[in-house]
Amino acid sequence: MTKPFSILAVAAVSLGLLFAGCGSSDDDSQLTKAELTKQADAICWKTHNENFNGILAYSKEHKQEFASLEPQAAIGKAIAAVTVPALQKGTAELKDLAAEAEEQEKVEKFVAALDKALKSIENDPTSKAATSGFLYNEANNVAAKSDLGRCESMP
Repeated sequence: MTKPFSILAVAAVSLGLLFAGCGSSDDDSQLTKAELTKQADAICWKTHNENFNGILAYSKEHKQEFASLEPQAAIGKAIAAVTVPALQKGTAELKDLAAEAEEQEKVEKFVAALDKALKSIENDPTSKAATSGFLYNEANNVAAKSDLGRCESMP
């Protein structure tokens, strides 16, 4: 019964881990608070969807391999292959947003917290900290206080 559990565990953990998002501004002007919130939310939502769908596809592709692994190892393998690249891409898009000074500072704090979590995950994607989602608490708190939409529930 570890086979179905492994795939579901990988998907569930990765879903909980992934923050979300979509595009950045093509305009060099600074974003207003409302525009920043909208774009950050879109980036975080897109990132979340890429991670979730990627984890499901990766789990299906590696179903037999995952069946032979301990759940923690299977989850870590999926995180390294799917979640890390999705978060790197989403974080890069968030960094490209240019907002008014006060709002820009909030985005920079959020991105710094995400970078910190991402570095921990990259160092050991199979660790309990990496697979539990607790590494994102700081980033999620910053996003919630900064009104960055769905970014407050990153990975």
